[in-house]
Amino acid sequence: MDKIASFFQDANLSGWDITFAILSLVAGFVFGSLAKRAVLAVGRRWPNVSSALVALLARVSKYIIVLLGVGIALTFLGANLQPLIVSAIIVGLIAALALRDIAGNWGAAIVLQSRRPIDLGQWVETQGYVGTVQDMNARAVIIHTLDGRSVHLPNSSVLDNPLINRSERGDLRTSIQVRMLSTDSFETLSAVVADAAASAEGLSDRPVQIRAIQLADDRMTFGVDFWHDPSAQEIVTSNVIVAVTVALRTAGISATVTSLETADPVIPQPSV
Repeated sequence: MDKIASFFQDANLSGWDITFAILSLVAGFVFGSLAKRAVLAVGRRWPNVSSALVALLARVSKYIIVLLGVGIALTFLGANLQPLIVSAIIVGLIAALALRDIAGNWGAAIVLQSRRPIDLGQWVETQGYVGTVQDMNARAVIIHTLDGRSVHLPNSSVLDNPLINRSERGDLRTSIQVRMLSTDSFETLSAVVADAAASAEGLSDRPVQIRAIQLADDRMTFGVDFWHDPSAQEIVTSNVIVAVTVALRTAGISATVTSLETADPVIPQPSV
């Protein structure tokens, strides 16, 4: 108390100095509260940004303005702020180095949740993971994969790496290859394959497309393109492979049906 009393006695403060110091404190709290409300109001206009992230930004904005008001008040009271400023800079640099990953994830979260390249419930592929987006928070994007795993991907890594949204445009296209030994025409064989693939369960209303990949006198390779819900890729692909295989076997055509793009020739060898 003696040091505080001595400070005010040595500072030669006037009434105006004390008044301006009090006004600075009041202004800091008032404008801090107004800034918080403004950030919250802007955040409500961005429904894609999570409420938790908006609330965090609002609190940070308020604290910065309040601290600024306290600093201005101290200058009116004659306080020497140079050591305080130097200390604040040092602490800020240390905090920036220590929290740069967290800050990077927060910044990436703002971009992801405002631009919305992905959304909750969508099927995405990134960094070797494929699954449904379950949550997007200030730190990570949480994906549930097809094999039941929950993958927490840092926002910064999601933003910095290739990101495939399989749900954004609706149905997903998948392809398989059919390699067969036959001297029948392309039109005849493609019709058999197309009808068999279209009969498989789980396909969308888009038509099945047949592409000629390799044609020879006694063998052919077809590409079969079909559309389906992104979440059912594996089961629908299996259905198409089974349907095409059964149809060709019934027609007496020796063939290999695969979803793998392996090197040619992956075809049945003629019996001797």
